[in-house]
Amino acid sequence: MGRSGYEHSTLDLMLSPTWEFADGTPRICHGFFYTPIKDGLYGHGGNTEGCSADLQLDLKNKTGYVMLINLQSERIYSTGLSELLFGKQNLPTESGFEKVDLAGHYKMGRSCGGAGMMRIASVFEDDFKVSPQGDSFTGSRGVAKMTQISDAFVEAELINGVKHYYGIKKDANGDLAALESFQAIDYVKQSDVQYITDITMIVLFITSIAVMAVLFVIHAARLKKFKGQPEEQFKRSEKTAALAGFIIFIELVLIGLNLYLFLYSGIVVHSIAAVLLCALAFVEAVMLVRCYFCSEKPQNKILLYAETLCSVFTIVGIVYWTLYQSCGF
Repeated sequence: MGRSGYEHSTLDLMLSPTWEFADGTPRICHGFFYTPIKDGLYGHGGNTEGCSADLQLDLKNKTGYVMLINLQSERIYSTGLSELLFGKQNLPTESGFEKVDLAGHYKMGRSCGGAGMMRIASVFEDDFKVSPQGDSFTGSRGVAKMTQISDAFVEAELINGVKHYYGIKKDANGDLAALESFQAIDYVKQSDVQYITDITMIVLFITSIAVMAVLFVIHAARLKKFKGQPEEQFKRSEKTAALAGFIIFIELVLIGLNLYLFLYSGIVVHSIAAVLLCALAFVEAVMLVRCYFCSEKPQNKILLYAETLCSVFTIVGIVYWTLYQSCGF
């Protein structure tokens, strides 16, 4: 086979689908994203802070363009230029298909949610809610109307009139699992139980951390009063409780590092951070439980009960957000 033969076969292979929608429409072709404009565009865009780039190729007509830009709101250009040169995205509509209930909460499949404690932020930042509106649906994030146009696709019209299309992905039971984008930013469907669980775990975790911080200040202040008898016997347990509160401060520092410094680290780094956080929280809980059985019990047992309960919630929250949610344990 000559050189041109090799080039032709390589090009065909590179543009062959590696990921398709449910009806067989190409989605990703070895890194090139397929866009349903006329005969189809193949390209890939990307951006970083202040800069964006986009490559789009019309293989049938042997035309294309490369766009480099360093302006804000660059989607006006990255989306608008392809529509200006090649036309708007368009998928054929069908009739008689089985409609899918799109309502519910979704999470962006491509998000900061995979990075340890950042999954807490993703519940709010990456949430996409779809609600019924007559015969169609409406959504958050600037989506004015969502309409199912075929068995495999949904049309989403934004408030500025721009239209996007999403493929319908179902699970093994035939239920809606995700809305797949042509640009690889999917919306993964959440069950009501999962969404409520996430919100509940956030409230418990943040409340526990806040209460522990307040109780630490209270214990530290109470230590000053133990200067004579008979209250001297309580000083040891108060010191233990105050030290447990100081551990919370160390945990907050580690959580902060996990949120920002470890954002793009691998799963091993997040696992180590999670184990260390759990170990500290466990030591804290043990120290508090010890106060129950020592002869010098603290005067205010209610504070001790609240602190111990919050330390348990802290452990549960750390395990849930950094091990269960991120690492799949």
